[in-house]
Amino acid sequence: MKRVLLILMMLPNAFFAFSATVDFYGHSINFTTTYLDQTALPTTFNEVSLKTASIALDKKISANLYSQIENAVVAYNLDDVGTVLLVQKMSEAAVKNKNLKQLLQFKVLSHLNYDVRLTYTANKLSCFGVLQHSAATAVYLFFDEKKYTKLDFNDLSTEGTRYIYKSEINEEAKVIETSNKLPKINAHKSERKLAWVFQGKVYQLNATSNNSITEYLSDRPLLELGKSYILMPHSNEFETTVLNPLRDYMKTMSTNDQKADFLLHFVQSAFAYKTDGDQYGHEKYNFPEETIASNFSDCEDRVLLLAYLYKKLLGFNSVMLDFGSAKHVALGVEIPGHSNSWSFKYNKKPYIFCEPTGLGYDLGESYFQLSAIAEVIELY
Repeated sequence: MKRVLLILMMLPNAFFAFSATVDFYGHSINFTTTYLDQTALPTTFNEVSLKTASIALDKKISANLYSQIENAVVAYNLDDVGTVLLVQKMSEAAVKNKNLKQLLQFKVLSHLNYDVRLTYTANKLSCFGVLQHSAATAVYLFFDEKKYTKLDFNDLSTEGTRYIYKSEINEEAKVIETSNKLPKINAHKSERKLAWVFQGKVYQLNATSNNSITEYLSDRPLLELGKSYILMPHSNEFETTVLNPLRDYMKTMSTNDQKADFLLHFVQSAFAYKTDGDQYGHEKYNFPEETIASNFSDCEDRVLLLAYLYKKLLGFNSVMLDFGSAKHVALGVEIPGHSNSWSFKYNKKPYIFCEPTGLGYDLGESYFQLSAIAEVIELY
């Protein structure tokens, strides 16, 4: 739950001081600046009225606010997307007016030298920025031969015709990188028991989920399905309560085939299935750590988790297999010394088919014809 503490005091410049405690995925971050909510906004937005409001807000934003944000970025090890999310949460705590929040985000991100633009309709403002990787689902526009994405990633409203505020932009302004870097957050945690059967034996582990991380990952933009989801590192909790127990179980297994089949059956049966449409009402791809923490998962989530486990625990490369109109994905994995014949070749390399969604399928078994594969998506 968001907690906001307001402290008002007189400053020499006659503005009020504003102090907000922002809940950043369970971690409290304090910001202090002048009282920004007093900034007057026009009833109708156009170039002239926006310039007046922008100048007025500039006069009220203290240099101290920028330095506090920069310090928090370093303290919590945030990448550019994490910085955007932090600025959004700060803006939500600092002002009540929705349009003023967008203007404040725009001013702060511009100061941090990101390539951002403010758009407007007659009565609504939105902040857009250039992302390093295109989002799979997002509102975007093109300006100066660049693609700008709406930075409220979960807001897919288009608002009709938008106009772009003609503000100056630094020619060296940077894109918002979607790097493979996790923030230092761990305030929210939960535990769940995962159980599965392999070769007649019941296995289980007690997974501790770093929910601060999974909440953060869920707020990031939905990227195109592929390697972006398995190159992200994992939390210490994921390492100690998921990866280490799986490693320990496989110590008694002598062949690569047996280890690969063991992980396949773990992903098949340790989680309940539900489509994204039923669970969220829209398409969503989970990072592996999100799948471990979720009550439900679908075929894309399980393929990404299995590919991650194969690489992290066994060093095996894999590719995602998209069955197109069947709306299903599966996995092909390279297994050194595989004892049986390979399932298919891709780029002259042999792969074994894996079905992480259907129950009871061993390595190489499938209820889909491999001839129905519409696309092979490289993961490594």
